[in-house]
Amino acid sequence: MPPTIRFRVPLACSQCGDLNDARSIDLATSGLGADPIDTSAFVGSALELGLEDFADGYLTIREPGDDEQRLIALEIWGCNTCHRLQVARLEFRRRTAQVVELVSARTGSFSREALDDANYVSRELRTWAAQPGDDAERLAELEELL
Repeated sequence: MPPTIRFRVPLACSQCGDLNDARSIDLATSGLGADPIDTSAFVGSALELGLEDFADGYLTIREPGDDEQRLIALEIWGCNTCHRLQVARLEFRRRTAQVVELVSARTGSFSREALDDANYVSRELRTWAAQPGDDAERLAELEELL
């Protein structure tokens, strides 16, 4: 099985409003990085990930420029209370070519603006049903790349 990075960040559900605490949140990306064991990442965590790792773990929407320090990934997560799927906006900062820091995580969306801002999107798009405000056409195009 590919390694999984579990993001241990508290996020509020956009549907029921419940706060999913960092210890039990269901927010993870599989196939991200080369570490042979699963990893937990907290805001401020340094992770050994290069751009090639992001391209393996996510679908690439927009390649970051060589001088671009900020990387944005949109990942799907499930609320522990209402069990509705959500979008998380994960922001990373490049420290070196092979090390990034998790800078922030917040509840997000697949709106046109969010997709325009992101570099990467979840490879779990097939589990997502378009919500009001989502760029459904673009999500369908991205899903075809899977």
